[in-house]
Amino acid sequence: MNTIRVAIGNGFPVIVFGAIAYLMFRTIRRRRREVKPSWRKEALWFAFAIYILMLLSITIVPSWKFLPDSNGVTRLYVFTSLEKPHINLIPFHSIRQFLFGNDARVDNFRSAGVMNLIGNALLYCPFGVIGVLAFGEKERIIRKLFLNGLVLCLAVEIVQYFVGRSPDIDDVVLNMLGLIIGLCIGRFIQKLLAAGKS
Repeated sequence: MNTIRVAIGNGFPVIVFGAIAYLMFRTIRRRRREVKPSWRKEALWFAFAIYILMLLSITIVPSWKFLPDSNGVTRLYVFTSLEKPHINLIPFHSIRQFLFGNDARVDNFRSAGVMNLIGNALLYCPFGVIGVLAFGEKERIIRKLFLNGLVLCLAVEIVQYFVGRSPDIDDVVLNMLGLIIGLCIGRFIQKLLAAGKS
């Protein structure tokens, strides 16, 4: 949880500027089309945009801080790992390691591992939930959301290699599991909303 909090803090400027840019874009587009907005849809689309920005801040935005240098001048420092990224292309290898392995360098390794697995599974769950609520529950939309989520997930893993993080096929497996769960939850909520209107 602390890791996620730090990651969101690092990506906070990205989230703020991205949110402002999104609101400006939507405002200009609405005025050009002269269409009366659906505030429910607008709120969902905005939530989806903010979620994507938060996702990117957690997964690929490097750590940074403003610190004084030796002359007392405040400078921006970006921290990336100098170690060669470890790549895991063996499905379920990391999952087994977290569940059944051990690492003397890490306190409560198994508990930390389980939290890591749960976090990875939950990471893409909002993509499915908000995506269905924002764009609909038709089969073609569900397929498109899944494919877009998969492409985003793979793109993130590739970018992680170049920012000093460790791409892992098990991250993709868990992320897609979370996405599927999110899609199911989104469809369930849509059905409840439809039943409430009838």
